[in-house]
Amino acid sequence: MTKTCIVPVLTLLLLLIGGLTDGHSFERTRTPSGAAFFWPSAEVTLNLHVGCPSNEPLVEWGPCWDDAAEDAAARWNAAGAQFEFFTRRASVPVSLCAADDFNTVSWAPTICGMPIGPGVAATTNNWTISTGEVVDSDVVFNSNLDWNTYAGPQRPWGDVIDFHRVALHEFGHVLGLAHPDEHGQVVSAIMNSRAGDIDRLQADDIAGIRAIYGRAVVTTAPRGSLENPANRSFKSGIGVISGWVCDATRVEVAIGNRRSPVVYGTPRGDTASVCGDTNNGFVTLVNWNLLGNGVHTMRLIVDGVAIGLSEFKVTTFGQEFLQGASGRYSLLDFPRAGSRAVIEWDQSSQNFVVIGTE
Repeated sequence: MTKTCIVPVLTLLLLLIGGLTDGHSFERTRTPSGAAFFWPSAEVTLNLHVGCPSNEPLVEWGPCWDDAAEDAAARWNAAGAQFEFFTRRASVPVSLCAADDFNTVSWAPTICGMPIGPGVAATTNNWTISTGEVVDSDVVFNSNLDWNTYAGPQRPWGDVIDFHRVALHEFGHVLGLAHPDEHGQVVSAIMNSRAGDIDRLQADDIAGIRAIYGRAVVTTAPRGSLENPANRSFKSGIGVISGWVCDATRVEVAIGNRRSPVVYGTPRGDTASVCGDTNNGFVTLVNWNLLGNGVHTMRLIVDGVAIGLSEFKVTTFGQEFLQGASGRYSLLDFPRAGSRAVIEWDQSSQNFVVIGTE
């Protein structure tokens, strides 16, 4: 009988500032014998133990750390590979120092009792067998540092750190990707050890996950569009999620890994030239306040296939449903110079509505 040893391999993100130029290519994490890491089932359930901030909710991808982690996992799911992250918000005791069948994402000030090295924002510990098959993976964020979420340029080390981009990076380690810049590569990638200003998956990262798990198999890509919320739009109050899909059995929208079905088959005469018929609309009512302040990401999923993605910002009055408020205001020179629009707070729609123009 041959005994197979489970080997833990630790990967670190040194969140430093560094300039990057285009090149190729991704790198895979390997066992000491050279076997490349992979999940044989091509799926992983992340056991989220990061919770919510103790003070203010997150401005971007929030309101909780769990929400930002779910969004990071969803972006890898949308990379067009035959792999899928699932998430659950944890309620069971876990170990970060041994393979326990829980792929935990958590905070800690140390790694298994040992200090986290200077300049290390997070670590991923993968347990594998000799063939490279991963059997357990834990992600630890350095709780000694200051964290938040934000898009755009990386702030100086010692300032607040963007949890979302670090989660993207660490989940790439869970998948089996290594640091290309530590293997002689000069490439733009979230998987570089020097994160720099990159805050989204790059072409090299996507090529990496597809190389490990293969491209997602889609016989015929569904035709459709997520029109509302539009990408980079702003939302508040109560509104609708809407768009169109030519042919589908089930249409869903997802924020993170939380999917919700929508009403499908409403009249959309403007789609006749594309779809050959007109009953292609989808719609559902939504209270944007329930998402909380900040940037959120929504995917359109048609019969299990993601075909659209929109990133939008929600602003609330700090309540799920504001009651008892009132107000009427004039907007001068709107909608054109010399005109005036009168708006009034409407509690039922949780927004202002136009009640008159002059």
